[in-house]
Amino acid sequence: MGSGCRNHSRQTTTPGTQPVTPWQPPYPCPFLYISIYLITMKTNHNSNPDKIPEKRIVLNRHTGRWEDNPIKKRFLKGPIPLDWLTAATQLPGKAINVGIALWWIAGMSKTDVLKLTRQAQLALNISKDAGRDGLRRLQQAGLIELTAKPGQRHSVRIIKDFALHGSSD
Repeated sequence: MGSGCRNHSRQTTTPGTQPVTPWQPPYPCPFLYISIYLITMKTNHNSNPDKIPEKRIVLNRHTGRWEDNPIKKRFLKGPIPLDWLTAATQLPGKAINVGIALWWIAGMSKTDVLKLTRQAQLALNISKDAGRDGLRRLQQAGLIELTAKPGQRHSVRIIKDFALHGSSD
């Protein structure tokens, strides 16, 4: 009886003896999360035939059984100052996309200094050049502070207490 990680088998006993250790799933295991691709035999004309449905399952450490583990939806953590968003929407190009990407990363991180990741750029349809231009425009508008280090992505600090000129708050 093999598992995905190591070759384990149930311990056999001779009559009149007890097993020393019961069979346990091997931990730690790098294959805890797997994706099962369900290929349907029928073709639904309303769906894309190139898209294969995906179901994510996880191995329960206590029971040793596979259980459904739905893919979690992404979200943007707030509060995000409306003055900040208003100023970012007035900038040309994809500056607002870059700003939303920065707020998304900031919501997941525990530090004030962050870096614009490739994953965030892909999620919000930002090319490498548009990301660099957006960071520069956000910096010029006073919405972020950039720190450049040779050979690395820029470190970004979002100015959270930004206020528009003429704002009545």
